[in-house]
Amino acid sequence: MGNEQSTAGGSRSDGVPFVSWPRSPKQPPVSPACDIDANLHAQNGAPAASASHHFAEPSSYRYDRVPRVVTGVVVFTNPPKADGELTNKAALLGNIAVVERGGRVHFPDIVRRLLAAGVTGIVFIERTDNKHAIQSLFDGFHSSGRQPVSIPIVLLSKYHADQLLADKPPRISIELLWREQACKHVVPDDVYFGVQTAARAGDVELLRHLLEIDTTGDVVNVRFRGSRSGDSYQFDVMQTLTEELFGAKFLEYPEGSGSV
Repeated sequence: MGNEQSTAGGSRSDGVPFVSWPRSPKQPPVSPACDIDANLHAQNGAPAASASHHFAEPSSYRYDRVPRVVTGVVVFTNPPKADGELTNKAALLGNIAVVERGGRVHFPDIVRRLLAAGVTGIVFIERTDNKHAIQSLFDGFHSSGRQPVSIPIVLLSKYHADQLLADKPPRISIELLWREQACKHVVPDDVYFGVQTAARAGDVELLRHLLEIDTTGDVVNVRFRGSRSGDSYQFDVMQTLTEELFGAKFLEYPEGSGSV
């Protein structure tokens, strides 16, 4: 699942991970108790809950025989960062663990501790904004040494983690989406790490879509680059990334934009 390394002629993954859960629509106002027929009509006509999908950055573990969709009960670890003795091991068994990232224990040690508890998936959540790759690369999340695991291990940004904490779903799914399915659910907050993840997964369609998202004033803006040299530089960085990962140049500068 997820972050398999991609090289020219190498293998590709089966998609990009998303964490999903059902979001119930807002209920209509309740009528007075005497209006029973109106209440029943409102309840019967209410739309069904729809799934909310949230991009998740995969860890660099090598995923071995992990299903495309893993669903389970949400259990928050105790302590929240799983950097001490787990006091709720019994509750974690057979369920998906949610862990705050940034514990005092090295990342692989936290994963080993959770694997020993018998979890079926691990969702790390950011509690602070993290928009710089240097932080992601050096604080442990990608230091797994490519060890094999049989469960999905992913990270939700603060943007998506806040929604998870607000919705409090009892169950979540970790699933792989590909191409147009993935494109439907990414948001500007996902561009920075989504570009790297899509490139490693070999999902050209998702990569193009992410590069076209307007994130003016945020991380990267390709579609509205204009003549600003900084934007052209950002495009060159992305072009270099795709050449290294795919061994070929498939991105072209739009007409009217100057190259560096």
